Amino acid sequence: MVSERKQKRVAYRQQVVRRLPLALLCAAALSFTLFLFTPMDIYAGNRTEFLFSFTDMGGWLLALALVGTMLFGALIALTPRRVSAVIAAVVFWLGVMGYAQGMFLNIGLKSLLGDGGAGDTPLWLYILDTALWVAAGVAAVLGALNMERKSWIRTAAGIALVVVLGMQVVGSVSIFGKVFARDNAAAGTSAAAGAASEAPSAGLTGDGARLDALNSREKENGKSREKTGDDKDKDKDRHSDREKPGAQKVYLSDAGLYSVARGRNTVVFVLDRFDYDYYRDVAEDDPDFFAPLTGFTLFDDNLSLYSRTYPAIGSMITGVRQEDADGNPFGWDADTYFASAYSTSPFLQELKANGYEIRLYTGPYYGYRSAEPLAGIAENVEVSDGYRISNRGELVQYMIGLAGYRLLPHLLKNTIHVTTAMFNSLVQYVGEHPAYVLNDWETFAGLTEHGLTVDAQGAENAFRFIHLNGCHGPCHMGEDGSYRLSASIEEATKGSFNLIYRYIAELKRLGLYENATILITGDHPWGRSNEQDPAEPRLTPVFVKPAGASQEPLRTSGAQVCQELNMQAFLVKSSGLTTERDWGVSYLEVPEGTDIERRHLFAVSHKGKYYISEFTVNGNGHDFANWKKTGSTPIGYLYR
Repeated sequence: MVSERKQKRVAYRQQVVRRLPLALLCAAALSFTLFLFTPMDIYAGNRTEFLFSFTDMGGWLLALALVGTMLFGALIALTPRRVSAVIAAVVFWLGVMGYAQGMFLNIGLKSLLGDGGAGDTPLWLYILDTALWVAAGVAAVLGALNMERKSWIRTAAGIALVVVLGMQVVGSVSIFGKVFARDNAAAGTSAAAGAASEAPSAGLTGDGARLDALNSREKENGKSREKTGDDKDKDKDRHSDREKPGAQKVYLSDAGLYSVARGRNTVVFVLDRFDYDYYRDVAEDDPDFFAPLTGFTLFDDNLSLYSRTYPAIGSMITGVRQEDADGNPFGWDADTYFASAYSTSPFLQELKANGYEIRLYTGPYYGYRSAEPLAGIAENVEVSDGYRISNRGELVQYMIGLAGYRLLPHLLKNTIHVTTAMFNSLVQYVGEHPAYVLNDWETFAGLTEHGLTVDAQGAENAFRFIHLNGCHGPCHMGEDGSYRLSASIEEATKGSFNLIYRYIAELKRLGLYENATILITGDHPWGRSNEQDPAEPRLTPVFVKPAGASQEPLRTSGAQVCQELNMQAFLVKSSGLTTERDWGVSYLEVPEGTDIERRHLFAVSHKGKYYISEFTVNGNGHDFANWKKTGSTPIGYLYR
């Protein structure tokens, strides 16, 4: 009896020893691919979009990879034969197919769930991709169950796992410098600030001059005042986590988001990717949903100039197109464009000359690379010498989610809901106020809690530009403004307008609504497919309320309007700016029934290259027969 138990223990130990090498290979292939190698590759390829250093999460990711290897390895090595075979098959299947998915099967997939969406997967690829995963899963299970009898299966599996791990080790070594470069921390701001200061654009000064001017302005505004007890408590809370020192970072904060002026208020709300189809879906579901927009006119035949958030936001704020001196679209790199547009914008200069206080609320990377060119223009420009991560666990969770998005089959990718805004919302600059990020539910909650207040010490008039995540998936705000893990486009659209309705209600409460100028639109339409030219209209509705309008029911105009020709003209005229410049025709000055020639620049990404397809629209924009392609310009990489 004792001898039999001893023999079983010996046989079990021998079985564990025999299984262990392949078990650890299986476990390492899955764990290191998911927790370390893929996050490193994502970070290296998109580091300018992240406002943090890889070291902020690298240790956690390595620990998870090691723990995962030990855990899965133990399960495969120590469990009964058939259970072990099934676990080994699943781990092998996920590790190898995840690597294959990330390397070969993510055709048309954008590297991040950011501007332009996640790419468009044709039906044939869905079918092929799913079939490959199913076939590989069946083969893995059958192979694992027969591995004890057929040694070649073990050998083949071992070779496949070594190849998967080896290729990723080599790849990780090659990108090591990019991942751990000292200037990666807050690369989206500090690195861009340096580039912006070197941009050959009129009106730019070096970093030192602009930062000195900004610091002087902050002192004049009382921001360098002696700290009170409350201030010190806030500082203690803000510095509760590890701070990361670095070069000065100039950013747009959320300061003054819930404040308005006592005189004229001009407010622009931009819902990211507010497409005509989204408006139509909401209107059909609830015909009275937009009724609170009294005094407004809806123009449903409106064209945005651009098809992506960059450079749409910059052009909407400044009125400056992304083109070089020769008129070539996207002739500048992003740093040069932002630096030149923000520092030389005639529209912003006119607002300042007319005594308007300017506050701009948009996110980094797509909206600006550094806010340094806006020093002296926008009142919510702030400087930080470092940053902290508010929740390191969430940072790691988001990166693993993004890695999972890359590794999962196309059929399951829509289960991942991670955006760059979610990452960057965890980065808190060590400054007077946090950076503004596109977390609509937080903006809604803040407006609900604080309402709007009149800045009695500020300027008589104010200009606000508020960029919301709006309709751009993944969406996380429900119709009632609450956070949702996954909200539909329609829910997010309604939630965004309910936020605006609350803002309007506050203006009415303060007696400031009638004299306010308000514009609500999208930065670009839904692209449908970013890999080919449009085959149907791409329209972005715009709602406008001029100063003086208040109680009139919402009316709809079929006039042919566009951002490029009519937006700044409307804002200048309705805001009562004194100007000698001819700003053109306002939305409200375009007659219905008149054909207006307009244009739309659609960014096409195909096989890693970008082209700008220029469309001229002459006539009703809802009729695609009136859309004519008039040019195609290769531009290399869109976000360079």
